[in-house]
Amino acid sequence: PGDGPMAASAWYLAAAFGGFAMLGIGVLALLPTVLAVQGLGVAEAGRWTAWASFATVPGSLFVALIVRRPAWHKPLVAISLLLPGLLMFVVFGTATPVATIGAAALLMNAALGLFGGLAFALLPQIAGGPRRTAQAYGALAQFGASGSLAGPPLIAAVATQGGWAAAAWLGFGLAVLSLPLALRALRRT
Repeated sequence: PGDGPMAASAWYLAAAFGGFAMLGIGVLALLPTVLAVQGLGVAEAGRWTAWASFATVPGSLFVALIVRRPAWHKPLVAISLLLPGLLMFVVFGTATPVATIGAAALLMNAALGLFGGLAFALLPQIAGGPRRTAQAYGALAQFGASGSLAGPPLIAAVATQGGWAAAAWLGFGLAVLSLPLALRALRRT
């Protein structure tokens, strides 16, 4: 009784979350290789990757401070998707110094943490009512898991076929495609 379909806005957010996961996890999976190609040892490349992965935490925690400020939501979603898309060209730049790649990966993941935190925090408002929230969280989790699984091999295949620049363009494209979906979802908040 009263169980209808989940709001379209929740599907938009879930799809954007899938693109976010493809981008974020794809970069983290390839970051050790990128750093090794630049001449960094395995242990040091692993440390940079671990710190880049951890950088999502401060971004997510920042959301707790601003989640009750709706005027900040759309600008932060735009920053949290477009900045990582642009930083793809730094992370996958063949002439980029190692420290710059590492710093860009840290900044990229901090920004992505903002989007991940906002997606989970705002989903109950977007889902279409309290009864749809569990369904919406399930969709968000499935799209995120699918993006996490598809991102690394997809970005690696593109890098193998077209080089690091092609992988950067793919990541930028994922960010650009995810942004209007996320903004459309936020119309409901």
